[in-house]
Amino acid sequence: MYEIKFVRDVKKQLKRFPAKDQERIGSRIRQLAAEPRPVGSVHLRDVVFRIRVGEYRVIYAVYDQILVVIVVEIARRSEATYEDLEKYIKRASSSLESE
Repeated sequence: MYEIKFVRDVKKQLKRFPAKDQERIGSRIRQLAAEPRPVGSVHLRDVVFRIRVGEYRVIYAVYDQILVVIVVEIARRSEATYEDLEKYIKRASSSLESE
C-alpha cells in the first residue's frame, strides 16, 4: 500500500472546487494508495502520471522504492496543465526532501 502525500498548496486547490467534485477527486486519489497506475492513467514523464476525474486532471508522482504517491496538481483540463512537466517533477522531489 502506497502512502498518499500532497504538495502544500494542492489541498487548497481542492477546497476551491464544488463539494461534489471534491468528493469524487478525493475518492480517486485515495484509490491511488492501492493502485498508483490504474487503468486510464497516463505516464507523462519520469515519475509523473495523471488520471482523469471528469473535467479535472490529477497530476501525481509515483516513487515505488519508498511506496509514496505525491499529488502535485489538480486542475481543469487545458493545454497549460501539461506545459511544464519539469515543474511537477521538481515540486514532487522537493516535497520529499522537506520531510
